[in-house]
Amino acid sequence: MRRKVILAYTGGITTSLCIHYLTHYMGLEVIAYVADLGGRRDVKEISANAQRLGATQVHISDMKSYFVENVAFHALRAGAEFANGFFLARAMSSVPIILGLVNIAEENHIRLAAHGSPVASNEQVRFENLLASLSPDMEFISPPRLWPWKTRESMVEHLKTVLGDEDAFRDIRDYSLDENLWGTTFSFGPLKDSWFEPPEEMYRITREPRRAPNKGETVE
Repeated sequence: MRRKVILAYTGGITTSLCIHYLTHYMGLEVIAYVADLGGRRDVKEISANAQRLGATQVHISDMKSYFVENVAFHALRAGAEFANGFFLARAMSSVPIILGLVNIAEENHIRLAAHGSPVASNEQVRFENLLASLSPDMEFISPPRLWPWKTRESMVEHLKTVLGDEDAFRDIRDYSLDENLWGTTFSFGPLKDSWFEPPEEMYRITREPRRAPNKGETVE
């Protein structure tokens, strides 16, 4: 019997490759965990992708209310802000994700967790520290630290080969997107260049300034 591992799954490139790596390279049975934090992506579609890639089970938790009431509102009261305008939407999402993951793990007697946090990020630190705080006996694996695919392009190409589908992930961007009720965060890729001008598609909940009206509008 294969050992079970619960993976914090987002539906993105990295966590999708995590399912394949954990299953075929480490011989584990992957249980995918999806936290619904109010992003635009359909969690049912994300669940279907996880199963297509080899997850034997997918657990979805509606964490929107918890996220807003126990995390976002506290950040609002505190005026939490980093680096003159970054409102920590991605960082704060770690709390409900890990809490939900630990709850599902305990219900199913799973003692091994995995995440797809980028190696060069604070996200991995948040994940592992939160996990250690909420479930000190839980072991964890970070596939991105172990696998041979070091670029986003190589990860996409390998997934296409695994799925036998050249159109898989055809809409993939060269940067990372994280979206929840508190905000939208883009990172990595060309965004590491301070001179990079964000394309219009990045304005998902706001409008690119040049397209904003010159006159105000009264909303009643």
